[in-house]
Amino acid sequence: MEREPHVSIVTPVYNGAKYLERCIRSVVEQKYQNWSYTIVDNCSTDGSFDIALKASEHDSRIRVVRNKQFVGMIENHNNAFRELAPESKYCKLLSADDWIYPDYLTTMVCCAEKHPTAAMISCLVVNKNLVSFPGLAAENTLFDGVAVIRQFLRGQLKTFWLPTSVMYRADVVRACKSFYPGTAPSADLEACLEILGRGDLGFVHQVLAYERLHDESATAGVIRMSSTQLDRIRLLRKFGPRYLPDHEAARVCNAALWRYYKRVLGAACFQFRNRQFWRFHSEALRELGYSTFNWRFFLGAAANVADMLLHPMHSVSRVLKKVRRVP
Repeated sequence: MEREPHVSIVTPVYNGAKYLERCIRSVVEQKYQNWSYTIVDNCSTDGSFDIALKASEHDSRIRVVRNKQFVGMIENHNNAFRELAPESKYCKLLSADDWIYPDYLTTMVCCAEKHPTAAMISCLVVNKNLVSFPGLAAENTLFDGVAVIRQFLRGQLKTFWLPTSVMYRADVVRACKSFYPGTAPSADLEACLEILGRGDLGFVHQVLAYERLHDESATAGVIRMSSTQLDRIRLLRKFGPRYLPDHEAARVCNAALWRYYKRVLGAACFQFRNRQFWRFHSEALRELGYSTFNWRFFLGAAANVADMLLHPMHSVSRVLKKVRRVP
């Protein structure tokens, strides 16, 4: 009987003791058996290392590595990717605050084996806001990688790249010295777009993973800083010229810039955002070659004023809702 392909699962963790045990248990409870699991601890101070070490004592497939010194979040993820088992055919990164359902590996490996051209395989994910559907055709399980990139750049797809959902072919990960590029929160998405330029996307239309949303998560930090649109602009500037005609690449980037200046910076004028928010966006814009206070900003602010005058009750309600979420 042919042996199941080996899957390397890796979890980078920093002070994740509150949720790590549940994450580890979801791996141990997999119906699929040919896996190894490496937990990379980033000098945690809350007992995460001890939790991981205890798990490794109960299951020989679990290994624990501790960084000699603290590193940034993206670098710790890359450290985890460097710990893949030599024999692994597939790689799964599992965030320390998330978990996968017992059928995850069985179903994902089946899809990957069925579609050898798929460089990455993804699935549906559930969180406290229920299931997020990426917009992929439900009748298909294999999608052309370049076509997926173009759909994403055009704003037609979302959340197909979540770390909780994705499994990669291990040789794709090994081919990169640093699998997650740069330091931006969207490094995971950027890595997926790079991969899809060279291979296809396999997709399982089932909920196989759970994404935990909480105030300490990286996602919560992105929400607090309202940086999603900013990250999208950066990715449009990088990938748009590669995969879209010049005129379309310029159009989608300009449209994203307008949305950002109106919905993020323009709206922030009326949300009492703190200095940290403005400093973050000013520095990020400077890196992209833009200024904070330009004609787009003033038009965006004016558009928000016009909206408040035309729809006062709706606008006040929306502003108050956002203010409550602002630290």
